[in-house]
Amino acid sequence: MTRSRIIALSFQSMNCSVKDNPEKPFNSHLLFALCVKSVVEPYMPKVSVIIPTYNRAQFIPEVISSVLCQTLGDFELLIIDDGSTDNTKDVVTTFLSDSRVKYFYKDNGGEPSAVNYGWSLSTGEYFVQVNSDDPQPPDLFKEMCTAMDASQDAVVGYCDFNFIDEDDNVIYTNISQEWDFEMLLSQFSCHAAAPGTFIRKSAFHDWDKIRSDKYRYINDIDMFWEMALVGDFIHISKVLANCRQHPSQLSSSNYKAVPEIITWYNSYFSKSNLPKHIAECKLRCKGQYRPILF
Repeated sequence: MTRSRIIALSFQSMNCSVKDNPEKPFNSHLLFALCVKSVVEPYMPKVSVIIPTYNRAQFIPEVISSVLCQTLGDFELLIIDDGSTDNTKDVVTTFLSDSRVKYFYKDNGGEPSAVNYGWSLSTGEYFVQVNSDDPQPPDLFKEMCTAMDASQDAVVGYCDFNFIDEDDNVIYTNISQEWDFEMLLSQFSCHAAAPGTFIRKSAFHDWDKIRSDKYRYINDIDMFWEMALVGDFIHISKVLANCRQHPSQLSSSNYKAVPEIITWYNSYFSKSNLPKHIAECKLRCKGQYRPILF
């Protein structure tokens, strides 16, 4: 419902109250002030959704449609085009008639810069990234908001998800572990770095950016380990999200992340302000990754 419609209904309600209760006074000045407040104060959606994209014109229409079909409709959708050279803009333009959808073009700078740009633009209570080739099930937003609303101490919430092929067929289902910071950090196993993860934006209100351009392959994992130092994560044990796999994706390319893991290890555990119980994970992590780190 638009602000103008809210104001119109407010005045309609005021007129009805006068007719129904001619002897009962009402504060017209207060009502007017409330109406003005609804216009002047910025609207904060429940969810800020960003779709960073680069040359994914063939996939992004399905993804945008999956967002617009969510059973929770109180969201803003920010499409961050990271310098696409295909017809992404033309494809996205067809969705801009929905006032919740906004399109932003920027020079190519890589995923971290696109995510950070989306973060700076977002105004919602919760923040979620949807990849431009990952269509999402309709109840993702509703279920994640319900869980996060019920766990006010949680700064991040993550769920279980399906890997799907190019025809949306389920390849297999990933069931995540419950959050145990020390154990998962020791294993360098961050289950929150997955589709459908929600971030409580107020917990990071002083963060100008959330992704580091220092890493190409593990910048999302690095982000979540940093966020874990701020507050608790929760696991929503429901299959709520999708992650698409393409034939061109090679799991063997994971070896490219090894140098970044070494850099991350040395940087993270050299922090002077690490809580003692987290700093003590260093040796366990070293043991877990001794073959590649040392």
